[in-house]
Amino acid sequence: MTETTDIAYSTSTINLRRLAMIRSILVGGLLCLIAYAYFGLGASLNYTALLAILLAMAGGNALTLWLSRQTASVNDRLYFSHLLVDVLGLSALLYFTGGGTNPFVSYYLVPLCISAALLPARFTWALAATSLVAYSLLMVQYQPLQALTPDSGMHHQTFNVHIVGMWINFMASAALITFFVVKMAETLRDQRQELIDRRERAMRNDHIISIATMAAATAHELGTPMSTMSIVLEDMLADPVYPKEDIELLQQQLAHCKQRLQQLVVTAESHQHGERGRIPLNQYVEQLLEQWQLMRPTVKYELKLANSGVAPEVPLDPTLGQAITNLLNNAAEACRQSVSIRCSWDEQRWQLEIIDDGPGIAQTIGTESSLPITSTKKDGMGLGLFLSNAIIQRYGGELSIAAIPSGGTRAFMDLPINHA
Repeated sequence: MTETTDIAYSTSTINLRRLAMIRSILVGGLLCLIAYAYFGLGASLNYTALLAILLAMAGGNALTLWLSRQTASVNDRLYFSHLLVDVLGLSALLYFTGGGTNPFVSYYLVPLCISAALLPARFTWALAATSLVAYSLLMVQYQPLQALTPDSGMHHQTFNVHIVGMWINFMASAALITFFVVKMAETLRDQRQELIDRRERAMRNDHIISIATMAAATAHELGTPMSTMSIVLEDMLADPVYPKEDIELLQQQLAHCKQRLQQLVVTAESHQHGERGRIPLNQYVEQLLEQWQLMRPTVKYELKLANSGVAPEVPLDPTLGQAITNLLNNAAEACRQSVSIRCSWDEQRWQLEIIDDGPGIAQTIGTESSLPITSTKKDGMGLGLFLSNAIIQRYGGELSIAAIPSGGTRAFMDLPINHA
């Protein structure tokens, strides 16, 4: 992404851009009307002054668009000043085109509607007072427009021009007000949904923090019994009564548990100091499967790399590795013969698909986006899917769990390449 698009623009800045868009439409429409007055009606107007005002409005509008891309937030005073400039610019244009007799005088309502929708009451009242004073002055001070000045010989033509002007003004004002209000309502709905999503994420993160606190305390408490188990296994290994292969297998599993506890501490320290290496994606997945195979030596799996090109480098993240391991463990416990694993990627994202040939997960669990803490296994606590989904979502990814009609369960993870 470019440097400009990295700015998190506020709602006020977005609304300022929409105001600039409305102003662009207004300037373009007025140019067309001035051209019609000159070429079509042959009206006697101060075209130099009108074009100078429109040029100033267009230049100010271009400056507004440029400034809106340089700042992430616009305060109420700045937004009010833009609306006030629009009212003054409109007043200047009306002065040279018939003043209060110009049907476009009701366009004063457009800035007022925008102000009432976005700004505090004091700014709207100030804008309303300014518009009222300007309208009142234009009733007595203006340069007459011949096409809008009734007389005995041109009454019918004047009436038609005024009616057509009122119709055009109503159509333009209604369209602009509707556009702005609809867009503002969409922004408010998006903000409301974002607040709901943030509240749900906060609740989930609180739950994860409580689980992490318990995990850290448990890891500390497991150190002593695991050391005792190591000593007992060494004594059992020296005794010929016990099968040597079984004792060695237990030692391997115990050593793996110790390694995971040590890795827990290392991971916490590396995240605290921001230390995180990178590794090609295919190597990351292969190393992860090798470690997982130590825990599940009896499970057969098949890995397929869907891309034959150079694999992109991804952050070496043990937290994400644990999330994938949880998915692999679920597949291993459900499968009858083997687990199928497919990894693919493009320039922006990478995907991992894990399919088992078991009985299949319940449809209700697979379709719940939040993947709550539930378990269909006899001795399961239901933490695996919950934590995996929380970790993947934290890195901007998505996790979906679905039953396969022919039998089995499909876990699909989609994650950005630079998920760190």
